[in-house]
Amino acid sequence: MKSDKKASGKAGQRAQAKELLRLNLGKLSLKSPIVIASGTFGYGDEYLHVRGFSFDDIGAIALKGVTIRPRAGNPAPRIVETTGGMLNSIGLSNIGVNALIEEKLPMLQDLGTHIILNVGGDRPEDLIDAAKALSYYQNYFSAIEVNVSCPNLDGTPIGQNTGTTARVVTSIRKLYRIPLIVKLVPNIASIVEVAGVCERAGADILTIANTFPGMAIDVFKRRPILGNNTGGLSGPAIKPLALLLVHRVYRAVSIPIIASGGITCARDAMEFIIAGASAISIGTALFYDANVCKRITEGLVDFLNEDAKMNGLEQPRPLKDYVGTLVLNG
Repeated sequence: MKSDKKASGKAGQRAQAKELLRLNLGKLSLKSPIVIASGTFGYGDEYLHVRGFSFDDIGAIALKGVTIRPRAGNPAPRIVETTGGMLNSIGLSNIGVNALIEEKLPMLQDLGTHIILNVGGDRPEDLIDAAKALSYYQNYFSAIEVNVSCPNLDGTPIGQNTGTTARVVTSIRKLYRIPLIVKLVPNIASIVEVAGVCERAGADILTIANTFPGMAIDVFKRRPILGNNTGGLSGPAIKPLALLLVHRVYRAVSIPIIASGGITCARDAMEFIIAGASAISIGTALFYDANVCKRITEGLVDFLNEDAKMNGLEQPRPLKDYVGTLVLNG
């Protein structure tokens, strides 16, 4: 009898913990604030047999970016570890829209979490064409993420031009009844201006932001280590920069934000949520810790309980109540 009561008590605690983490990301109802970053999780099926990983901890998965036609990507080496982070120069290597539709989408329907497709390309028309081809299969996924910010392609990212960005978002908005997410460029004169343009053009959610451009050099060869010379910097090194961008954009727009940039623990996640993010994106940390999502969700529940005790509350407040609660000094 005692063991039954104990098991029942634990089940009740787990149920309460899950409720604390539930939130709405626009029209999407997430069981967890964690969104797996595009480009770090393949097409969603690669982690099915990774020990320690559980889809129970995931609110949504953004699949690897896809283009209208298959791409080989940039020359090797494509990844190099740096102090506090990682440089990658994949170059949108992918199987193309048709293969994604035929080979991947049908396999992802029973994962128990939201699937977000990510589209990219060199030119605005490439993005629009890829999004259009996928729009006929909207029943297979929950949202579309438009990547206007890839740092590993030739030329300037589409998202650095407000007029071009507005045209892309407006064109894709007309094709979709499900939520539209725009992944922004971090290193521009005013991310707030571009965020506002995206909102007015019909974006439902913003991802802030993509990686920062960077370089690593082999000092003996006196050549860049990456085959494409430069890459995108991710990981803890960019967290303070991304945190400031989230704070600035949150104050300027009324649509929800997915924060991306060096999140490795529950404390990191809470900083971004307090700054204004409704959800947090995990990417680089998954490369070395398959348990990171579980650690973060458990840590968030611990924080909510501890904060309730510190403030004399009988029950912890849900995570969604902390979004944008930052109080500036002075």
